[in-house]
Amino acid sequence: MNESKPAIVVNSDMYKVEFVVAQEGEDGEFTPLFYEMQEGEQLIFDDACDASMMLRPRWVDDEWVETATSEELEEWQASLMEGLPEVDENRVSFSDVVDFKTGLMEGFNGH
Repeated sequence: MNESKPAIVVNSDMYKVEFVVAQEGEDGEFTPLFYEMQEGEQLIFDDACDASMMLRPRWVDDEWVETATSEELEEWQASLMEGLPEVDENRVSFSDVVDFKTGLMEGFNGH
């Protein structure tokens, strides 16, 4: 039975290049689907969730390490917050929450 599982392609310096799904071939080797491996690249199957939470993950000594600078991380976090409504911590109405959730759901449904 050919198994499929999530993996991360890393370059020769062990930096994340791409998140992929890899499928096991008849020879037992895993190959990424919809991605052509380049020379020096390899697949890492461990801790993909950890790497997905990082801006510039690098595989070092069998674990993912964040290599982005604190300034880059601040910019990345700010970009993730863009478009979110401003919230007055002292006053959030039920309708504000409903409007926000409705907007999110409409975006997911392609509206």
